[in-house]
This record gives sequence, structure tokens and C-alpha cells, in this order.
Amino acid sequence: MHTPATSDKGFLAQDILLLQEIQSLLTTEQQHLERGEPWALPALTRQKQAMAEELDRRYRTREPALRAAGLPLTMDGMQHWLKTNAFHVAEFDRQWQLFLELARNIQSLNHLNGRLIELHLQQLDGRLQSLTQAAGLGNVYGASGQSERAMPTRSHVTA
Repeated sequence: MHTPATSDKGFLAQDILLLQEIQSLLTTEQQHLERGEPWALPALTRQKQAMAEELDRRYRTREPALRAAGLPLTMDGMQHWLKTNAFHVAEFDRQWQLFLELARNIQSLNHLNGRLIELHLQQLDGRLQSLTQAAGLGNVYGASGQSERAMPTRSHVTA
């Protein structure tokens, strides 16, 4: 008898839909990053977190079935289990290739978005350094590495 985790044979199709949603979300995130719209990122981050939790939940429901079948908790084990539980075994290979392609695209998009965020942070850091130097504040960190409030020099007070 199948457990509830193995009774639904539409797992791979459901996973593909979820990965397509994640890919779309990452593409939207990338567009906001390219346009320099950081205000949109917190909501997107919450959505990404919810989708990551859904992926994790889906994996956790399958883990006992993989263990019960004596399969490794790897992509190969998951592929074997999903194929065994597929509605249409003949269609499975096409769906599995789509699943793998989506996973690669998501990984690439996530890496690229991370790089865009890193570039924005570097630009922001450069601008902040320029502003503090222009204001005559110099370094904003003391010898201890702790943030310090720089005091204006006497020439700034009398000017």
C-alpha cells in the first residue's frame, strides 16, 4: 500500500510548475535589480523564501518514501522514485529533462542576481565613501574596527 506521500503520482509535474514560478520570480528580481529598484526586493525575498520552504516541504514528504524504497537521498534516487511513481512513464524522460533545465536556469539566475546585488552594494559603498570624504569626515571606523562618529575639525566649525 502506498503512503500518502507516494499516492499522488503528479509529483514531477507539480515540481515543474513550482520551478517555473521560481524562475519567473528570479527574472522579475533581475529586472528590478537592473533598473536599480531596491524597494521591490523585500517582497520578492519573502516570496522566494516561501517558495524555498515549499520545495523543502515537498522534499521532506518524499524522503521517507525514498528511504522505504531503499533509494539514496540523491538526484538519482529521486529520479528513480519519481519515474516509478509517474502517471506516464513514457512522458517522464521529457519532464525530467525540463525539470533539470529549470533547476540549472534557476541556479544561474540566482547566481547572476547575487552578483548584481553585490555590484549595487559596491556602488553604494563607493558613494558613501565619497560623501564622507567630501564632508571631511574621513574614515567612519576607528582603529578598533568599531564605527565612530567623526567630529568636524575646527576649520569646519569656523567656516
